Amino acid sequence: MYYDPETTIGNRGGEVNEDLSDLIKKVNKQAEILQTNFLNVGSEMCVEALLEAAQALEQARELVRALLDEQKALEAEAIRTAEAQARRATKKSTKFAKNMLTDLFNGG
Repeated sequence: MYYDPETTIGNRGGEVNEDLSDLIKKVNKQAEILQTNFLNVGSEMCVEALLEAAQALEQARELVRALLDEQKALEAEAIRTAEAQARRATKKSTKFAKNMLTDLFNGG
């Protein structure tokens, strides 16, 4: 808030009026400086908040990458497991079919 030296002091006149006028001008100047500094601090806080948000976003990206890598690893493991089960099942089926054919040809 700024004070107008002309209206605030009124018609007192003399040195007191000038001293008060100078003091009010100094207060107004300090208010401008404080307002500017507040805006600068506000800007710095905004920049800090943006940097923190960017860091959080990068951490989220890393987490997603890790989860995708884990998912790929789990999928690869599931594929390996399914392939192994298919090989075992094929081996058992082949063995069973071979035994059936052997029994059939041997008259059994």
